[in-house]
Amino acid sequence: MPKETEEYLDKRIKSFVWEGRSKAPIDHEILFLPIEQGGKNLLSIKDRNSAIAIKSLKTFLTTGEDRAKWCNLAAKGLRKEVPDKPKVEESARINPFIQTWAPLQKKLPRPLKRMVKTAKKFKFRLKFDALALTKEVKEELPLWFHNGAKKDLGRHNNSVCAKCLRNKHGVRSVGDILMIIERNYYRHSRRRNCACESCKLDRIKGCEYPYKCQEEAVKILDCINEKWDPRLEVNQPDAELTDEELTRNSTAIDEKEEVIFDPKVTTNRVVDGYRVFCNETS
Repeated sequence: MPKETEEYLDKRIKSFVWEGRSKAPIDHEILFLPIEQGGKNLLSIKDRNSAIAIKSLKTFLTTGEDRAKWCNLAAKGLRKEVPDKPKVEESARINPFIQTWAPLQKKLPRPLKRMVKTAKKFKFRLKFDALALTKEVKEELPLWFHNGAKKDLGRHNNSVCAKCLRNKHGVRSVGDILMIIERNYYRHSRRRNCACESCKLDRIKGCEYPYKCQEEAVKILDCINEKWDPRLEVNQPDAELTDEELTRNSTAIDEKEEVIFDPKVTTNRVVDGYRVFCNETS
C-alpha cells in the first residue's frame, strides 16, 4: 500500500472516530488497544502494513526448493543497489539481513523498500542473533561483512588477499575459509613457489601468493567473535522436548491448548536464527 494511501486512511479513521474534531481528547494510539485495556480495538493501518512487510521478509529469508521465485529476483535487486562506502564487492554481497552492509533504499522498488525499512524500524527491528548455533550453521554463514565479527574485520574485507580469496579461491562462507585453514600443509614453506600440494592447487586456481592468502585466512577468521567461531565448541544444553511433546505443540495453538515451553536454544538452521522486535543491544 502506498504511503499516501496509508496516511489518507489513517486520517479518515481519526476523523470518523472524533467526529471531525481537529484535536483528539486522548492519544490516538490508545484506540488500537483491546476494549479490555480501555481501547476501541481499531485496526492500525500502519501496523497492518508493517505486519505484511514482516511476512514478506519471513518468506524472503526462507531457503531451499520451496522458496518463492520472487525472492530470488528480490535478492538480486538488493545486491545491485549498494552504497559507495563501505565498498562491498559484488562477490561479497550475499544477504544484507545477515551481513553488515545495507542496500540503498531510495533506488529499490516500493515493496522491497518497505521490507528493508520495516526490518530496520525500531519497533520491528530484525536481527540474526541466535542464542547458540551448531558448528554446521556457523560454517554456513557468509564470511564477508560477518554479522558477528569484530571491527577488525572491516580492514580485511577488501584487502588484496581478501579479493583473491573471493575471486580465485571461491571463499563465500565461514566454512569455505575454514577448509583453507585446515588443509594439509605438509612440507609447506612461506614462498611464492612453495611445492606443497595445497599451494600447487591454489596456483592452478590463479593465486600468485598462496602462502599470503593462507595467512590472511587465519587473520580473517580470528576476527569472528567466539560465539560465531566454528573452531570453538559451545556447551549446548541437554534439555529438549520429547517427540510426543513436539507433536502436541504442533497443534496446540490451533486448538487453543497450552504450549509446552521448548528449552532448547541451539539453532540448527540459518533460517531459524532470525529475530524480530530486537533492540539495539540485543
